[in-house]
Amino acid sequence: MLEKGRIGNYQLYLIILFIILPTAILSVPAVTTGIAKQDGWLATVLASGFGIAMAVLYSIYFIKFPNKNLLEVGEIAFGKWIGRLIGIAYITFLLHSGAAIIREFGEFLVTAVMPDTPLSVFIISITLLSAWAVYNGLEVIGRMSEFIFPLLSAATLIVIILVVGEFDLARMKPILSVDLKVLIGASLIPSSWLGEAVLVTFLIPYVYQAKKQSWLWIIGAVVTVGGILVIITLATILVFGHAEAARLTFPTFSLARIISIGDIIERTESLVMAVWVAGVFLKITLWFYVLVLVTAQTFGLRSYKPLIIPYAFCLITLSFWLFRNIMGFFQFISTTFPIWALNFEMLIPIAVLTVALVRKRGKKTSETKQEA
Repeated sequence: MLEKGRIGNYQLYLIILFIILPTAILSVPAVTTGIAKQDGWLATVLASGFGIAMAVLYSIYFIKFPNKNLLEVGEIAFGKWIGRLIGIAYITFLLHSGAAIIREFGEFLVTAVMPDTPLSVFIISITLLSAWAVYNGLEVIGRMSEFIFPLLSAATLIVIILVVGEFDLARMKPILSVDLKVLIGASLIPSSWLGEAVLVTFLIPYVYQAKKQSWLWIIGAVVTVGGILVIITLATILVFGHAEAARLTFPTFSLARIISIGDIIERTESLVMAVWVAGVFLKITLWFYVLVLVTAQTFGLRSYKPLIIPYAFCLITLSFWLFRNIMGFFQFISTTFPIWALNFEMLIPIAVLTVALVRKRGKKTSETKQEA
């Protein structure tokens, strides 16, 4: 086993939240309203349905192969060498997506908070800090999620409650103003974020509690994330209107900025930013951790720790190289990322699971005939 630490089902639930939510909560409202206009929240509802379907798919891995991760199931389905090719494909996906997450973190701080600070300061700092967390292993990451989750929940809840007075229901009308095709197309973007829960299929052997009950926590986590994204997108539309929400780079942060109750409660965006930075740090750490774990298993290494520093430099370099600016990043997540990501979140897991179950059933049938 590459990892000695273990996590429980509640920590698994929190890990799924942090794999998806910290960056999705900032970017989804702008992207979905830019396509589906005032029906952007409905696109997020459709995406939540897709996310639940994917959560069911990932749960089957926990039930049918409770001691094997996706790569090991891939070897059962297709053999050792094709299984390794699947591992290499996921390394590419994890490396590329991890670098994009780091770049989004840096661009957010430069664009919205500290425009005079070089982008490299934020990217290098968060990557090296995440490398330190990865070195400490899965159990420490699970405990960090338990500490950060109440803070992130409280900050999100406070923002929503304090902007209710700015809601204008007229900004939702007319409902279903766009074609169904446009709505489905807009839903693919948040769907690709919810599908990021596929990373938990690499952590299956390290869940120490009853894995046949893990499906409840997996589906519950995706429902939680989907619900939060629907509420945040709806709040953004009700406060700003779809045209302004689509124009804003980070509309959720803009919600925190407009909060002002007398001279008592204002400038809450600093608190929201601090909590969000902690959440993104954990998200980057989780993607980084799965990256080194998958790489070590694919190439038969005894430990993932020697990979941490080399991959840290790869992530830093790639995060600069991928996008010219923030507009290039949003173009990527609006067009390329959904198609690219859904191959790894849906198509490969479905193919691997289907073939593995067929081969498993065929093996049991042949054993039964031999005993008879």
